[in-house]
Amino acid sequence: MGELSATSSDFARRKVCSQVDESPSGNASPPVRPRVILELLLRQNRDAKCRLHHLANVMALRVVDGFEPIGINQGDMRVLRRCELRRSRPSALRKVIDSLTWKAGEVYRLMLQPHRTTQSAMLKELRQSLLTVLLGLCFLLVAPLAIAAELSLDVGSPMTLTTQELLARPDVATIHVPSDVSYRRAMTYRAVPLRNLLSMERTPFDGDLQIVATDGFVTNLPSALLNASGTGAVPWLAIEPPDQPWPKAPNGLATGPFYLVWLNPAASGIMSEQWPFQVASIRKVAAHTARWPQLAVGDDVPTPSPIRRGQLVFATQCMVCHRMSGAGDATVGPDLNIPRNPTEYFQPWALKAFIRNPQSLRSWPEMRMPGFEPETVSDTDLDAIIAYLAYMAGQRR
Repeated sequence: MGELSATSSDFARRKVCSQVDESPSGNASPPVRPRVILELLLRQNRDAKCRLHHLANVMALRVVDGFEPIGINQGDMRVLRRCELRRSRPSALRKVIDSLTWKAGEVYRLMLQPHRTTQSAMLKELRQSLLTVLLGLCFLLVAPLAIAAELSLDVGSPMTLTTQELLARPDVATIHVPSDVSYRRAMTYRAVPLRNLLSMERTPFDGDLQIVATDGFVTNLPSALLNASGTGAVPWLAIEPPDQPWPKAPNGLATGPFYLVWLNPAASGIMSEQWPFQVASIRKVAAHTARWPQLAVGDDVPTPSPIRRGQLVFATQCMVCHRMSGAGDATVGPDLNIPRNPTEYFQPWALKAFIRNPQSLRSWPEMRMPGFEPETVSDTDLDAIIAYLAYMAGQRR
């Protein structure tokens, strides 16, 4: 659709030309609007309602200072789609947004070519289209109350389950999590046993369970954790009730609509990044050791070496955001070996400090990397991660 905006002076010049039925001289392209609106949108609170209000502000047409339109283009919509409703992504909302985008684009195109129509016709079309856009936005603002979140599940045959369908399952239960990793306190949830949801009692598997969050984080759980029974950790999929939304976590993030929690996590050594929230999809995949052999440590590395422990911790704690030498599913953070490895541009003390508290070394408004406290990554495991990083830097050479 291209940039669909114009400055007041340019638009006024075009309007004058239309009144005398003359086309503007020259073929200059419309001026480019600063992308300030998107920057403001991305910096706002991540709450769904707030995002929808900002979406309304972006999409609404304002006519000021000689009919200056404030609009959006296709590039803006790609960003908006990534931001819209992280707590739920029902297809109906996406269709409404696409429809509104097209309608707004038609209005902007008309307003940028006023010499092809009369002023009264332009204003009539603008009023009609503006009403359509605003009515659609009213639907967007109330839609989260009426449309359930959806979970994509592929553990044999693909399916989509809604919040209501999950809460209506006969095995749904109220569980108490004494020490929730995300909230750092006790929490109570309505949840379904993950093993039942995956039908693992009937069809156990030997790969990984890939869990993708709406914000791009990817967790791969090894089958050993899921097939464990008896005194091992027990995974549950917590479901956020539409009429009783969960509070935000201490870091300000929403955890719904679906959240993988554990009972008795210490029994299986469950780590902090194995509690994925904002879950959008769950599917079975091949084990990461088979998919990405470049992550492996050579046979010449002794068994008790911290490098081997570092490989395990890195795959669990770091690969939810990062890749290593091109291996991995996540795209939230950079590859940690291509083109350079952090051990090549951080001094050891600085790299440790950065992993513990990234903002102690650098900070910017859109920074997303969390710090790893000793409770989530021990000093021994931190040294092991750095040893593995240094080893992989050598392998790249």
